[in-house]
Amino acid sequence: MAKDSNLSAKPKLFNRLILIYSATAALFIALFSLIIIMAEDQMEIISLQHWLDAEANAYIYSVKHSENTPTKPNQHEFDFYSNSENLPTWLTSYQQPGFYEHHLGPEDKHFLVKEHPNQQGFFYIVFKDNADDYLDEYETKLLIFSLVFGAALFILMLILGFYLVRLISVPLIKVQQKITQMPPTNPVFKVDADYQEIAIIEQALLDSKIRISQFFKREQEFSHFAAHEIRTPLMVLKGSAEMLTSIEFNNQLAMKATQRIIQASNEISLLTNTFLLLGKEHIDQHHFEDVSLTHLLEQKIKQLQIQLKRRELTITIDIENKIHLFAPLDMVLVVINNLFKNALNYSINHSSINSTEKNEFNADTNYKRIDLAASIHVKLMPDKLTLSNLYNPSEIEQGFGYGLVIIERICEHLGWKLLIDKTTHIFNVSIIFNTTPK
Repeated sequence: MAKDSNLSAKPKLFNRLILIYSATAALFIALFSLIIIMAEDQMEIISLQHWLDAEANAYIYSVKHSENTPTKPNQHEFDFYSNSENLPTWLTSYQQPGFYEHHLGPEDKHFLVKEHPNQQGFFYIVFKDNADDYLDEYETKLLIFSLVFGAALFILMLILGFYLVRLISVPLIKVQQKITQMPPTNPVFKVDADYQEIAIIEQALLDSKIRISQFFKREQEFSHFAAHEIRTPLMVLKGSAEMLTSIEFNNQLAMKATQRIIQASNEISLLTNTFLLLGKEHIDQHHFEDVSLTHLLEQKIKQLQIQLKRRELTITIDIENKIHLFAPLDMVLVVINNLFKNALNYSINHSSINSTEKNEFNADTNYKRIDLAASIHVKLMPDKLTLSNLYNPSEIEQGFGYGLVIIERICEHLGWKLLIDKTTHIFNVSIIFNTTPK
């Protein structure tokens, strides 16, 4: 459930692409509009300056080549001033040639200052009121055209962006739908992508689906074979061994061999049932039962008494609370058997330790904490089982066999937690049980 909530919290690629492309289109249109406005403003300035320059050149030409009074600029469009005439107050501050714009109340005055051809100072050509607004109609038309063109371009870009996003997202959505068909129980899908890149992904998914189906088929076949082909001769072997026990043998070795055959048959049957359960994704409810862990531990310790005496090992058990588990009995038995098997394989006798190592043992805080007077110590708490044993690091191998691996897989299947704590001289294996069955 947590995995599904994390997936749903992630943003959708389709929405992210639409957002990025829309923002890009809006930015592009804004820059385009800004360029239009700046170009329009520059075109207006260039047009006004060109007109003023043309009128000034015509006046200069008239002064130089006309014997009569020179022709002044168009009096309907311009006001003409020279140093010999009274200048308006706001014009007196402009004493350098050039084009200027002056804000006079609500109106912008555009004018030209130029040196007089008779070398008598400057002359001024100033647009009359509203005479320089002849481009307003053109500017309005240009603005309307720019808005219409920009809106049309924006809509066109959105349509194109939506098409590109669909071009990317629709094949991915189809791939997502094919992923839901990956379980072996679903039919095989076809690789029907229009583009090579997506087709490669779909082909990889199809190949994986076929491999998963083959694994699933082999697992089912193995379960079927193990359930029938292995159990049948195993039951025959076990029954024959039990028949042999009813026959009185004078040979002690034959009796021991018969007992070993029965014990091995029981262990094979137990492991076969456990591995078949581990191979299932979900264990059926009828495999679960109420199991007294305390009773099983006590039985196991009784069975190990002879082996412990032969190896000069000692074992103690500390039961704080009796535990009842709701779990498959075969799995619990395999866990107990493997815990003790690993402990017996690598345990050492406290009396066999040399004086130097014995001092190290006595100084070990973990040794004092669990009060491990025996070679193996079993402690059963309300929701936890701990098995500790003394071992010699110089004589132990790197690994502890497949026993702990099998225990780990069983714990994962039943929702238990396996903890391994290895110090210099003590090896602790703990299992924390889940009171609520998985």
